[in-house]
Amino acid sequence: MSNSFFKGMLTGLLTAAALMLLTFGAYVLVEKIFWNDEPKNPNYIAVNSDSISKNNAANQENAAADNKDGAAITPSSSSGQTAAEQADIFEQKLNYMIAKIKQNYIEDIDDSVLYDGILKGLMESLGDPYAAYYSPEAFQELMNTSNGEYCGIGVIASQNRDTLEITILQVLEGSPAEAAGIQVMDKVTAVEGRDTAGLSLDEVVGLIKGPEGTFVKVTCKREGTETEYNLRRSMVEPKYVGEIMLEDNIGYIQIIDFYATTPKQFKKSLDALEEQGMEGLIIDLRDNPGGLYTSVCDCLDYMIESGKLLIYDEDKYGKQTKSYSKTDDHFNKPVVILVNGNTASAAEIFSITMQEYGKATIVGTQTFGKGIVQNLYGIKVDNSAVKMTVSKYYSPNGVCVHKTGVTPDIVVEMDEYGYEIKHEDENSVEADGNTDAGAGAEEGTDGSQTSDNSEGEEPVQKYEAQVTAAINVLLEKLGKK
Repeated sequence: MSNSFFKGMLTGLLTAAALMLLTFGAYVLVEKIFWNDEPKNPNYIAVNSDSISKNNAANQENAAADNKDGAAITPSSSSGQTAAEQADIFEQKLNYMIAKIKQNYIEDIDDSVLYDGILKGLMESLGDPYAAYYSPEAFQELMNTSNGEYCGIGVIASQNRDTLEITILQVLEGSPAEAAGIQVMDKVTAVEGRDTAGLSLDEVVGLIKGPEGTFVKVTCKREGTETEYNLRRSMVEPKYVGEIMLEDNIGYIQIIDFYATTPKQFKKSLDALEEQGMEGLIIDLRDNPGGLYTSVCDCLDYMIESGKLLIYDEDKYGKQTKSYSKTDDHFNKPVVILVNGNTASAAEIFSITMQEYGKATIVGTQTFGKGIVQNLYGIKVDNSAVKMTVSKYYSPNGVCVHKTGVTPDIVVEMDEYGYEIKHEDENSVEADGNTDAGAGAEEGTDGSQTSDNSEGEEPVQKYEAQVTAAINVLLEKLGKK
């Protein structure tokens, strides 16, 4: 891989000039790349939002049976009325509201907009932050990206769940966004003149994406100043896994998300490092939001011996679905996994499974804590879809990380410049290895000296303290320290 590849992908490992590592810092993708799953049935898709997804044929059959006669929604009785009476009242109210809107609302509005709004409200009523309704158009876009084919501007971004603010976390190399000058940490404030305040990430995605060669106007805020970019949409083919060899034959692999193609890329990175004589491995899952259920299991399959339980999920009826490793040829060298507060869902599955089997030492900070599974169900009548949470997942030892997260074996906290935050009587590793982290000055990737307290100088990149701690752990395991 070229230096420009790493330069475009790294968002912050503190290293010496020779140690160009990659840290994506992805939370969710504005390009919705994480909708990568090849459906076994065109009428049923099971994927996930910012974490795990999985196919569930039994749910498909149940949903089909429930709706085979096209039965109308029947509200449950809560006021002494029969279900039929409540359904009648519901229908009357709905027809009245639609009639009044069409008659009196100051703007003309298409019926399809009203109907889609009703269905969106139905899913929102669940109180499930991951539940959603997808119109036929949105579902088609999802299907396009699930096949790895999509047109966009080439950015990875996150949305704050409280403020709904959208922040650029990665600008893909060679993308329209990079060419236009969009930068990491820019805030997306408008698309085609429409304010993004109050919009979901799905809605912003719908505004940004479009046919190849067409243009979209995206407004970003940086240090209080807004700039509008007129971007030509193009095919975007991001790389989800990258690798590099560090000193002492320590391999380093960064996984930004568990997509459909991640297992193949992960294996390719493993093989590349093995050919270079790798003796120990760092797997960086910091800021990895999760991805596909099947993808993380396939990646674990390369690491865990055949026949071992990798993960299982359980629905509200107590039904469990278990996944086992199936490959005899597995990685058997020392491993350290890096995690932080944005390591979530599928990335937590990978971490805790490796931890419980004694296959890896976990270094970093407490993970996010998302231990639930969402399925997306296609609706045949018009090719729309709905998504909802359907189960919880559990580690091989029966641990559900939801709202608790994975606890590192070695806690290493860092400040905004990548230096370790030390606390008395805390289980942490001195991050003072070969890169001299925390010594007051650090050699940057361009050979220049940077300081954590020199006024006017560029702050050093983050993450070095954790990476250095991981290196030290591996050196001890290898008997080199």
